[in-house]
Amino acid sequence: MRHSSEAEQTDNVVQECMGLTRGQGNSHPALRHLAGWPPHILAPWAPCKAAQLLHSCSLSHAEYVLVKLLDGRQCLLKVHNISMEQRSLHQKNWGRCRWPDGQVQQLRGYKLFMKVYLYIPDRDTFEAVPGMPYHLPEQICEAQDALQQIDRAGGDWKNFNATQRQRRTDMLCLYGTTKRLVPRSMGYAVTGSLDNSVHALFALQALELIYLVYRGRYFYPVVLVLLSIPSLWVQLKVLHSQHSRVMALMNEVRLTPQVQQQWVRAAPSYHLVPGDVIVLQRGRALCDMVVLKGACLVMESMLSGELTQVRKNPYVAEAEEEYHPDRHRSCTIFAGTVVQQVWNPEDAEEEVLVMVCRTGMHTSMGCIIRQLLTPTKVYKDKEPLLRDIGRLYFFALVLQCFILLPYMLKASQHDQSTAQVIYRLLDLVTFVAPPGVPLLLLVLSAVAMMRLRKLGLALLHGEVVKQGAAVDVVCFDKTGTLTHSTAELHGVLPIQQAAFGPLQSHASRWSNQLRQAFAVCHSLSMGSKSVVAGDDMERTLFKAVEARFLDRATVVLPRQPTRSHPSTSMAELSIVRVLEFSSNSLRSGVVVLSKGMPRGSALLFLKGAPIVIRQLVQPASVPSNFEQVVDDYSSKSFRLLAVAVGFIPDVNQLDLPRMTQQQVEAAVINLQLLGLVVLANSVRPDSKDTITQVQNGSGVRTMMITGDYHHTAIAVGKHVGMIKPQGQVVVLDTAAQAKSTVAVSSSATPCLQHPDTVTAQQASCAAQQHATWQPPVTRLMSKRVSCVQNPDAEEGQHQHQLSANHHPQGDDRQAENAAAVASEPGTLQPQQLSGQDCSPAESPVKVLLCSVSPPCASMPASPVMPPENLRPGTLEGLRFSVGSGEICDSSVALSAMAEGQMQCAVTGKALERLLQLSDLSVLETVMRSAVVFSRMQPHQKGQVMDLLGMMGIHQIFNGQSRFIPGLGNTTMFCGDGINDLAALAAADVGMAIGATDAVIAAALTTEQGSVAGVTSFIKLCKASHAIFISLLKYMVVYQCILAQASMAAFFVDGSSLDNLQSSAIDMQAMAIAMAACWVCPVQHMTPNKPPPVACNLQGLTLLLVMTMALQLFHIISMIFLCTRPWFTGGNGAADLNPVTSSAWLVANLQLFAPFASLTVETKWFCEPVLRTKPLLITAGVYTVLSYVAILVRPDQSINLLKLYNFSQSFRLQFAAVLAAGTVAYTLVVNATRRLLHVYGQRRLQPV
Repeated sequence: MRHSSEAEQTDNVVQECMGLTRGQGNSHPALRHLAGWPPHILAPWAPCKAAQLLHSCSLSHAEYVLVKLLDGRQCLLKVHNISMEQRSLHQKNWGRCRWPDGQVQQLRGYKLFMKVYLYIPDRDTFEAVPGMPYHLPEQICEAQDALQQIDRAGGDWKNFNATQRQRRTDMLCLYGTTKRLVPRSMGYAVTGSLDNSVHALFALQALELIYLVYRGRYFYPVVLVLLSIPSLWVQLKVLHSQHSRVMALMNEVRLTPQVQQQWVRAAPSYHLVPGDVIVLQRGRALCDMVVLKGACLVMESMLSGELTQVRKNPYVAEAEEEYHPDRHRSCTIFAGTVVQQVWNPEDAEEEVLVMVCRTGMHTSMGCIIRQLLTPTKVYKDKEPLLRDIGRLYFFALVLQCFILLPYMLKASQHDQSTAQVIYRLLDLVTFVAPPGVPLLLLVLSAVAMMRLRKLGLALLHGEVVKQGAAVDVVCFDKTGTLTHSTAELHGVLPIQQAAFGPLQSHASRWSNQLRQAFAVCHSLSMGSKSVVAGDDMERTLFKAVEARFLDRATVVLPRQPTRSHPSTSMAELSIVRVLEFSSNSLRSGVVVLSKGMPRGSALLFLKGAPIVIRQLVQPASVPSNFEQVVDDYSSKSFRLLAVAVGFIPDVNQLDLPRMTQQQVEAAVINLQLLGLVVLANSVRPDSKDTITQVQNGSGVRTMMITGDYHHTAIAVGKHVGMIKPQGQVVVLDTAAQAKSTVAVSSSATPCLQHPDTVTAQQASCAAQQHATWQPPVTRLMSKRVSCVQNPDAEEGQHQHQLSANHHPQGDDRQAENAAAVASEPGTLQPQQLSGQDCSPAESPVKVLLCSVSPPCASMPASPVMPPENLRPGTLEGLRFSVGSGEICDSSVALSAMAEGQMQCAVTGKALERLLQLSDLSVLETVMRSAVVFSRMQPHQKGQVMDLLGMMGIHQIFNGQSRFIPGLGNTTMFCGDGINDLAALAAADVGMAIGATDAVIAAALTTEQGSVAGVTSFIKLCKASHAIFISLLKYMVVYQCILAQASMAAFFVDGSSLDNLQSSAIDMQAMAIAMAACWVCPVQHMTPNKPPPVACNLQGLTLLLVMTMALQLFHIISMIFLCTRPWFTGGNGAADLNPVTSSAWLVANLQLFAPFASLTVETKWFCEPVLRTKPLLITAGVYTVLSYVAILVRPDQSINLLKLYNFSQSFRLQFAAVLAAGTVAYTLVVNATRRLLHVYGQRRLQPV
């Protein structure tokens, strides 16, 4: 008998662990207790340092373990003693202490990423607790036997599932519960937070504000604090509300009817443990459960990505194989799926009973969520914000040192004390790092969040605004994202005399045999006299033909009038045998008896994949244009089902209950094709417009990643505009997969998904027992891992790095390849991972870690290897096909894909095979030309996003570590299901569609259930990032203006601006900058992108020219002042001094000119200034006040700034000089910008 442990997934998290203890065994207990405090404090921050404070020991006596993860990180964890009441809870020796019988047993273990690891003495190691208890298969069989005894002999419910009462405490210790599946301790790490780089800026701002208060400049710091509090409160309020919503969604708790002893008691769902028997209710499943009694209909699209309603039947024990959820999917309800209908086919009054088999992080949904917690998402930024700001501040330091030269020259002449020199140097810090920058970040984030909320979008991570402005690729899920989540009946194509009739949407025009087929060929059950339980589409057809159940095996329906029966009568059909759907046969059927038929004869109705049914029916009943009609409807994203009927002459002589489906079909004569059922999975009305705007308007590449079949995905891609209507798509799959689907590929049958046909069980292919919902942990890699060449590889075998080039899609956009972005080659010593056996019988590649930190900044591009240079056997196992399944030459297909002439659709099996190739040039070509990824498992969606982006994939290839770098794109993914969590976490920007479980890994959510918010988000991100880059430069320039004004006055007479005058300049500059935060984005999409960083060559050059022009402006104004006949020198003070007054007037007038020059760069992303009321009002008031201060002689009673009372003639002359200087400054800056633009264009031109 195959034990269930063999099907458990190995926990690819821990590489090795080392035992540690606090002291020697003879140490005093008090000393040992005190010795444990420092490691306990240091463990979360510096585990290696904490481990040095402990003593090494064996794992059997360890109090702590230093765990080394597969990504190289280390964790120091405490080993706990776990009390166990039942010795026979597990069949494996879990290292219990030897206690006398009848006493509590002790286990030793630790908890890592919400899973328990227990010590095994036989292996001297810690292993993860299996997802399901070892005794559970036996307990399931015992519970089913008890239920059968109760139903037949009226047994006592007291002894039902009695062993579970003693095991509940042990289950709680080892397997956890469904309570807080997403822990609140994660805080905003999952649902959103301020960027860590912003924390450093706020710390620096706090120090600067303290210094300003110390120097007596109270006004400016107080205003900054008062403005920061509302902005911070708005942002934290939005984040908190979204965080609470996510926690409520993911940590759902409800009362569950639990069967205990002879009672049914209401217990909280988080108290459920493996082995509990509960009454199944409709709604979202919170744990994995096996059906013991009754049946239910489950929507699994949130996990599989397929639009399927799957019927779950009671588990039937097998002699050769024990129960396991991943093998017995037809009777298992997985966590995260939605139970839509519940009924008991045997008795409508009876409840449906299920047994809990997996809880917590061991469930299907928990395993996917655990990938996000190991560790949580790390944002992959090519140019981190803090680094960019630091570089700009360093450049500002150079400028300020240049401005400080007059002070150094005149300091001794004007008798500056040591304290004054120190204060002047400290003032340099506030000039270099403007205190208002963190406030601008808060205001921009708050404005972006408020605008997105008006559009129905919720921003959970403020730092993704920068990523959204640089998006290169947008990937979409299909079911529930681009298309609706439900299928609708489009009509029926009847077949009469081997010819298709017109599409009939009304049941009154269907033939009697078609009506009878829809009445009996289904998986419906009679819940009560007026309630029919089962699939929604089958119920629609059942209701359309006006059928009803007389009893559980008899159906009646009106018979349409015919020539032989001119009057309407009732047809009564008795169901004799039901042929359930199987993934091998791709069809279902039913044998029925009818009163109007000859005695002893019966009818067989079949329903399934069109090409499969066609092979069974009489060729004379098949229309000649059968393939053409099927291809035509499939290309329009319709789903098709074929219906057939046959005659069984001597049904009484057949042993129908023991006959197989093939034997029953062999007994049929004259099997005729009746027609095709056309189902519509309609595309959302705004999907096509969104794809068109994103793809053609902004030049962003669009792709589809789905768990559905490639024919359906390609049809939807053509409908929404991802694929050109006449464009050819190369379908890349494996040879084995092609053979299994050759019958359905030519007619697009794989897209004909229906609970009773192709996709009801296709996802759980029994021939390939892949462990669904427990993929390898892929969110671990947080360090750089380089590509390592295999020393044992054959000559000519090399590692090929994926470049950043990609072909933009669009009708008229065949642009040249961009510069490649990859990582510098590094070295990584091959590691022999413990417990990993890469035997030749298995796949040579084991993908362990799908997510790593971005490699180094850039690397020379690696050209794609010409397909004709591929070594023989490189593409063995891969199959290239086009059109209706015609096999094409792989070299021709790869050449066309590399040149951008054809697009590619890749299946999940093909992606696995591509990752096993030693030559990665094929993988690069496929990733650059792919438009559809189909039949993708959840972890494969994350792999695709890692290959498209910066993260890449780390894998074990031929026993050695290998890193496959990504294309270097900035990626965005839109999805709505639990199966999209890995992709949402791997993307730079993840957008959850609708209020689903996908919000846990998304940075952006929308409750509208459509992708229309993608365009608004990209436009807003481009505008916000462009404004921030411009304002960051502006803050540096205005601080230079303030420093230049003080230095100019000091050079003339040793004076300087006082605190009030400096604060006035600060407040006007901050008012202009904050008003600019409200500039609206443009209404149309633009292919231009804002500069990713503020510190680049062109930007710094422009800042240098602006600073020099402004410095020259101050010099000319001071020369003009000193050459006046009436000027006899300043008084050396700030009050009523002509020197400081003229310096302040010049600085005040200079504030708006740099702002206007810097914000010109935002014209591609923002609306004109005249359309932004806050900025228009601020600029108008500022301009009026500036010229009033210059031209109007102030009254001394209201002269708060203590400005000098210049004569009116000087004011007019001074205003003319300032106006001329402003014009000259504008001309110089604009000329410099044009020269820099020409220089940049020449650099981009190919040599």
